[in-house]
Amino acid sequence: MKQIGIDNATHHLYENSGGPWYPVWPSPMLSVAAFIEQAGVVPNIEVNLQDAKFVFREDSFDPVTRIRRGRFYKTHGQRPSQKYTLPHPVYGNYGSISHTYSLNGECERRLFIFEQYLLKGPEKLVAIGASESLWRVLGAEQITTGEYLVTLKARHALGVLPELDPDAIPEVGREKAIETLKTLTDSAYRETPGSIVDRARDAAQWCLGTWWEKIKPDDVPSLHKDLGSLIKEIDNYKNKDKPEVILSAARIIARLHSRGKPNEQKKLSLRPLMEADSEFALAAVGLLLREFKWTK
Repeated sequence: MKQIGIDNATHHLYENSGGPWYPVWPSPMLSVAAFIEQAGVVPNIEVNLQDAKFVFREDSFDPVTRIRRGRFYKTHGQRPSQKYTLPHPVYGNYGSISHTYSLNGECERRLFIFEQYLLKGPEKLVAIGASESLWRVLGAEQITTGEYLVTLKARHALGVLPELDPDAIPEVGREKAIETLKTLTDSAYRETPGSIVDRARDAAQWCLGTWWEKIKPDDVPSLHKDLGSLIKEIDNYKNKDKPEVILSAARIIARLHSRGKPNEQKKLSLRPLMEADSEFALAAVGLLLREFKWTK
């Protein structure tokens, strides 16, 4: 089974497939990783290799699409282990703990050993390098070394929700509106698609009610109404210039929220919510905020 070793002194990478440990040069980018086993619970990323359970070896990264490809390895053996390695092509035996070398130049080093992680099918979210840096597995394919080359896509809300201008939000619902949007942003980093849509619906309900409270023609409170009732109230308002974009964005969020309910899925034969649906819900909330003119 393929193994990699990270030198305790130099952090250079070495590989092993049953024979001698040999250096990898140029050295790839390695990051400590942690798989998320429970929705909403992001484990701490261990900076110390002594405690790391997984590492990710990056093979490629596209900054435009935010897609990474690479391999995962899981911890193996003692931490660290003493192994004989071939000389490094640049640094030779620098950083070794040996005082004598074998005939082929092998020296002894302390390595943190990780073995190939056989990723079978999509996993839950994985944090790479930091607890806030979440990635989801798009697919995995086995290569000739026996390792799984994994394709990952960034999971984040940056660039989806615009920057708020708090002073532009009506005071009647400002504090709660900011709170619901912060909760939505937090959920976008770590929750399941269904939970993200739920939080998007909460934010849309309160923000729409706050916006409508400021411009509606009567004094009857609307903030307490649910999203469906708010949409109907605004739609029934006798005005030739109805805010169709706002109403359409609110309706799609309300429909997505209903799709997340098991009884609705069963009754109407609806598919479960997917990652792309939660991204759409985030974008719809962002559209509402821009239409309200609450952004910078």
